[in-house]
Amino acid sequence: MCAWRQRSSARVVCLRLDAGPTIAALLYLTVIVLLASRMGNFLPAIFVSVIATLCLEYFFIPPVFSFAVNQPVDVVALITFLTAGLVVTGLTSRTRKALQELQVSREQLRLAIDTIPAPVWSALPDGSANFVNQRWLEYTGLSRDEGRGFGEGVAPSPLEERH
Repeated sequence: MCAWRQRSSARVVCLRLDAGPTIAALLYLTVIVLLASRMGNFLPAIFVSVIATLCLEYFFIPPVFSFAVNQPVDVVALITFLTAGLVVTGLTSRTRKALQELQVSREQLRLAIDTIPAPVWSALPDGSANFVNQRWLEYTGLSRDEGRGFGEGVAPSPLEERH
């Protein structure tokens, strides 16, 4: 009963906002895109696409409060919802895969740099270190967190030596 009231209240809100089937379809499409991007799986997107099509048909397409999925617009809505879910799911899974590959490459680079038998670091324009290797940490006796952001502490500045 509670779910029924929520669905009917959605219809009342859309009626009060003077939102027609087009706005409702866009709202359902937004829900599908958000769900597909969050889940990264096409099965929930299919499920929500079918539910969105049925809700759109039941609550917004005349005759209201009836299921009559026999118009071409209904099929177009379902195809649009499914396509959006498929595209977003594909993009999300590609992005997640690329991020995983980037993390693996980053770990491999860190391992390669840590095996160099010399202290290695890189610094930002302000002089603070933004990368240090394991040899540098051993040489300075600092932890990795202390090493990041470490400024001119390894050797005194030539300007400081003069004064």
